[in-house]
Amino acid sequence: MHHIDALVTCVEAGAVKPNPRIYLKCLRELDLSPEEAVMVGDDPYLDVEAPKSLGMRAVLLARGPKREPPAADAVISSLDELEEVLARLCQA
Repeated sequence: MHHIDALVTCVEAGAVKPNPRIYLKCLRELDLSPEEAVMVGDDPYLDVEAPKSLGMRAVLLARGPKREPPAADAVISSLDELEEVLARLCQA
């Protein structure tokens, strides 16, 4: 069963991606350091490069042909793959 630990909107953060405030607001909501967090999204820049610049790990959701941006910690084609990838990233 999947659950959501936090949801942060751009309105609540007073910023939109890639402004670091939106990622930092989410980290505060979760009481996590960047190194403890993983960003999952479908945009190679907004969801991979920007969070990685703060020290977060990032998983790219590439629903089409898999593309491997150099900064991504993992690339998945379906959210069904996420649990396995997160388990692997947590052990690293």
